[in-house]
Amino acid sequence: METKSEKSKVSEDVFQDERELENFKKVVESFKSYHYCLTKSVANSLKNFHNLNQKHKEYLMDFEDNCKLLLECIDHNDDVIRLFIRDAELMFENSNALTNKLTEENSDQSNHSKNDVDRVCTTLKQIIRDWSIEGENERQMCYKPILDELINIYSEIKDLSQINVLVPGCGLGRLAFDIATKGFMCEGNEFSLHMLIASNFIINNCFMKNQYKIYPYVDSWSNNINFENQTREIHFPDVSPHDFSNQLSQFSMGAGDFLEVYNEEEKWECIVTCFFIDTAHNIIDYIERIWKLLKRDGYWINLGPLLYHFSKIPGEFSIELSYKQLKRVIERVGFKYLKEEFNVKSKYNSDDQSLLQYTYDSIFFVVQKN
Repeated sequence: METKSEKSKVSEDVFQDERELENFKKVVESFKSYHYCLTKSVANSLKNFHNLNQKHKEYLMDFEDNCKLLLECIDHNDDVIRLFIRDAELMFENSNALTNKLTEENSDQSNHSKNDVDRVCTTLKQIIRDWSIEGENERQMCYKPILDELINIYSEIKDLSQINVLVPGCGLGRLAFDIATKGFMCEGNEFSLHMLIASNFIINNCFMKNQYKIYPYVDSWSNNINFENQTREIHFPDVSPHDFSNQLSQFSMGAGDFLEVYNEEEKWECIVTCFFIDTAHNIIDYIERIWKLLKRDGYWINLGPLLYHFSKIPGEFSIELSYKQLKRVIERVGFKYLKEEFNVKSKYNSDDQSLLQYTYDSIFFVVQKN
């Protein structure tokens, strides 16, 4: 993978000040805290089991063995996570200074909040969606309509490498990767350092199909049909990025907040958003920025719900629009609707073997800068 500056590195602009460096340090430490927090969770379950009366314990004769297996899975996950963070410093041009900063003080793993480690757990589950055979169904739901539309729009273009595509909020980068392998020049953009660290490892350090395995459901104690659901192994990546080395010269990743990183007017032929626009504090800012970034007659392809991530977070600014309000803004900014589909069934990090299932009736639209 080539990033915005050079291969296997993210621009040093990520560390514009000491605060950014501290954020990176906090993310790395949250990865390191995964083992401590997950084993503590298993220990708490064992403690609760031991507090049962003898009769109830006899109903659950395999409980302790199951917990032992969970601990083995957590140990394995931690080994893989250590591979992620081993190469994390190499993502950055000032890696020597960063390494010194990270080793200046010891990590107190008990100080990391549940939210910090939950982000690590979410990242492991995102590997299922983007880089495993088990995520193929979700990718067919969410990525295939976008890929098909791209091919349709540019069906008469012989050299697709002349078409610049931007994918904000690309997570672990699979959609942007797939767009690049179709021949387009594609840049993914991601704000989460958890996602950037994991995607860097997968794209730059996985040389064989299904080279690694993880147990991403070890933290999922609820809605299991059987215990084996919790200890399922997932192999990744389902395709080897190394096999697409020629096409990936056209693939890059930009780190940082979409609104802060991308300001150049009329640079992109197409912008693709998938489960992204509702991550804005003010969704109108996203619409106006997409308009600014697109070249004349450029296309914006979108698929996803309107969850509005900040709507229920105390103290966070958030504007929540209905789709009809949103459409009116899109048109008033100057976009022309070419396609609009409702009730597009889609999922996000869904466990198909869980008793709890979320399915979105997403909106899919294609608009053009008029």
